[in-house]
This record gives sequence, C-alpha cells and structure tokens, in this order.
Amino acid sequence: MDNPENVFQMFEAHMQSYKGNDPLGEWESYMQWVEENFPDNKDYLIMLLEHLMKEFLVTKRYHNDPRFINYCLKFAEYNSDPHQFFEFLYNQGIGIQSSPLYISWAGHLEAQGELQQASAVFRRGIQNQAEPQELLQQQYRLFQTRLTETHLPAQARTSEPLHNASILNQMVPSKSSQGKNSASISKNQVMVTIIGCTETRSGIERSSWLLSVSTLASLFFNLVSCDLTSSCPFPCQLSGPVAI
Repeated sequence: MDNPENVFQMFEAHMQSYKGNDPLGEWESYMQWVEENFPDNKDYLIMLLEHLMKEFLVTKRYHNDPRFINYCLKFAEYNSDPHQFFEFLYNQGIGIQSSPLYISWAGHLEAQGELQQASAVFRRGIQNQAEPQELLQQQYRLFQTRLTETHLPAQARTSEPLHNASILNQMVPSKSSQGKNSASISKNQVMVTIIGCTETRSGIERSSWLLSVSTLASLFFNLVSCDLTSSCPFPCQLSGPVAI
C-alpha cells in the first residue's frame, strides 16, 4: 500500500479535475478510506482535517451540513483550545443551526467545570433553533439533572429531579429579614428558598427547597433557566436572606 502522503497527492490531483457539485462528498469518501486504512496515523488524520477545514471554511452551503460539522468536531478533539475553536466556528457562521456543535461545545465546558458557560451555550443553541431541536433539549435537560445531582444536598432532593427549577440573579429580602442588619449575619447562617417547578405526568407541580447560600446559591446564579415558561403558571423565584 502506498504511503499516505503519496495517496494524498493523488487525491489532490483528483480534486483539481473534479467537476461534480459536491466536493465535500469526495472528501468524505477519502476520509473514510483513510480512517479504515491508516487508523493509527493520528498526525496524518489531523493534517487532513486541517486541509478539509481550510477548503470549506468559506463555503456557506456547507456551514450547517452534518458531514462538515462532524469533521469540525473531530478536529476540535485535537485542538489545544477547543473552547476558542468553537467560538471561531460560531463567529464564522459554522454550525449555528447544528445541535451537535452546541452539545459538543457545552460538553467541553462542563468537563472543564465552566458550568455557567456550558448552560449559556445550550441556551444559545435553543434560541437559534438548532436542529434537531429534540436532541438539544434532551441534552440540556440531562445537563441540568447532572447539576442538581452533583451539587444539590441530599436532604434537599425530592423524588423528582429538579431539572426545571430556576434561580434568579438576585436576592429578594423576605418580610422576616426586613429591617435587620444583614452585615451581622454570617454566611453560614444565611439560607435561601428556591421555588421552582417540576413537570410531571399530571402537570406542573410547585416545589420549594431551603438551602444554604454558601453551598448552593453561588453555584446556581445565572445557571439554570426554566424551560417551562410558556406553560408554567408559577413565577420561579429565589427568596432570602433569612437568619436561622
């Protein structure tokens, strides 16, 4: 078998004379052949992915093509700064309508502990109506469930996951705390009440949890947004501080 460099030269010669209307399809066939015949040659694969990216970067008809997005995501795996690479793709208009881009992007941020940014990426994709919408919504709900299972204290959990709860980026003083000197209350003595909703088979149920600011509130501000806005009769809110 010829070495990969010689094969690529033959492929380049083929593409120079190609007269068809789907050059990405030719690249796809070649990439599949390479992956089957040179599965361990990572450097060669990265080189091909880079060539492919440069070839179709300005070809707008491929910007949301699942095949091109798939190769972009593969290239991101080998990138030293995937978050910056995803930002670059997005700013170029690549993958704006593609759910897999947002899912991979948010997954990288979540793995890095950047939960607030990961949530923002999911919401950006939903706002842009990326397809398939069902897949993106499902992955966002799973992300929210992982947050509550990881960060919500066991005594505050209910039988239903809190994936539809919402916390606002503000603290509204309760009646019991009005007039008190909040500076005299230590952080460990401050509690917040999360009031949110859980979607069940019988409808939307109202629930509340009393939790410590120090263990929860700082983790969730601006993080989880309610996706029951159109059907939920309850305004989700956060109340506190309350001295205990």
